[in-house]
Amino acid sequence: MLAVVSIAAPAWASETPEDLVPSLAPLSPQAAADMAIMEEAHGLYDAKDYAGSARALERFMATPTYQQLPAGPRATYRTVYLETLIRSDRSKDAFPELKALTETDTTGGMWTLRLEAAVKLGDYGDALKTLTVLSERWPATVPRLTDAYVLYILSKSRTIPALRDRRTDALLALYESKWTLQDSFAAADELRLDLVRGLLDEGKVAKAREVAATITLPSAIVAMRSLRRFDAVISPGQSDGDLAQIADRHVLSLRSKISAAPDKLKGPVTLAGSLYSSVKLTDALAVVDDAIARAVPSAGGAPPFTDMDQLIWAYDRKARILLMLGRGDEAVAAMQAGAALQEHGNDNVSQQLNLAEFYATLGRPKDALAAAGRVGDDHVSGYGRMDREGVRVEALVQLHDQAGLKMSLDYMHAHEADAPMWLFEALLVSGDEEGAARDLIKLLKDPVRQAGALGELLDRATPDTAPDWVKMRQGLIRALRQRPDVKAAVAAAGGRLLSLPFLDEEQ
Repeated sequence: MLAVVSIAAPAWASETPEDLVPSLAPLSPQAAADMAIMEEAHGLYDAKDYAGSARALERFMATPTYQQLPAGPRATYRTVYLETLIRSDRSKDAFPELKALTETDTTGGMWTLRLEAAVKLGDYGDALKTLTVLSERWPATVPRLTDAYVLYILSKSRTIPALRDRRTDALLALYESKWTLQDSFAAADELRLDLVRGLLDEGKVAKAREVAATITLPSAIVAMRSLRRFDAVISPGQSDGDLAQIADRHVLSLRSKISAAPDKLKGPVTLAGSLYSSVKLTDALAVVDDAIARAVPSAGGAPPFTDMDQLIWAYDRKARILLMLGRGDEAVAAMQAGAALQEHGNDNVSQQLNLAEFYATLGRPKDALAAAGRVGDDHVSGYGRMDREGVRVEALVQLHDQAGLKMSLDYMHAHEADAPMWLFEALLVSGDEEGAARDLIKLLKDPVRQAGALGELLDRATPDTAPDWVKMRQGLIRALRQRPDVKAAVAAAGGRLLSLPFLDEEQ
């Protein structure tokens, strides 16, 4: 489970057993025994043995000494007990009481415990409600939650239609509280885009227009222009011709953020991605090469960046730039360098799969199959397996291996829910235009997948130096765009078929 910075921090963060049990001296033998239990609970809590602390607290709260305590200390111990239940995977035991207590609670601490319990129980509806209440009543508490925790709640709830209104409420509350991601290079505009969509669904056009005006991420602006539902929030006179200028302004903004956070490797990695997307490949390569050179610390020196985990993505970015520059061998070497680095202490499966895809893109199908085969089922999620089979499809098409191709496509059809867009991609590159069109039309009818489906139909820039496979795939997309059934499905979804001066990377 993702970490949450606890802002409930029950009283034990600063108080001792003696602080919480006043006026009991001289202690009777019974009171002394009860105090020993309480001190045991306190010690176990400090040692982060929450399960043991919970059991000790249960024994202490059953003693006469606990019953004699004033209301304040009793409430403190009860709060600590609820926290220990949550931290020891007993959230189900704590949740009913937490919901009851928060109805009259006037502090954010108990609501934060409720949030943690709701997430652990997978009750994302209650998690959204709790996040909304925290943002509205105690906005200063929300920034103390980690970015990953807030994004996890919003991501998990995104695909649950019944929670659409609650999710919009939470996003609006976060917006009104002026909450921002602690990571200044994260794409917070994607959350703003979701909020605009929700506000428009509720008929709150004025507020939607206000939020839309704060969005500067080029890919988010493209997403709005791709759907007619956003026309009400787009200023008159805007056209696709100004997208290059929007991208240039975004680059300037990133350069400013990098100056303010020179210790973050993610800054130049993000900037290189934006330059790549704008087809400024030489500039992008210079940025990422400089970042990688600086990321290598001198002998015995401390790492120059505080987020060295981003080095993997620096190599990934460099590889993609080199690929589009037609420097295939160097691209493979860069991806291999990234794949050799561990990701969160584990084997770097993401870049291993990306390396396999590179081989396929460069017309090296046997190398692609070998690289994909080195990624075992034990190391990948359902999405990762779909990614791996998608790479296999690309390789098997080139090898004219119809039996192997059928096996991979059969798997992807059976597991479509794990990664719907990967199935579309496989059908497209395998030459099944009819199947790809049918799949895409189905995705266009799905409100959750609709934006992604329209993204696949964007007519993007393709450098002359790009690999033949990339040019071939873009040709297949252009052919799909001309199909009457696809055009009709796009129109029915309220979409537009845009042509962009961008490559296929998020900016």
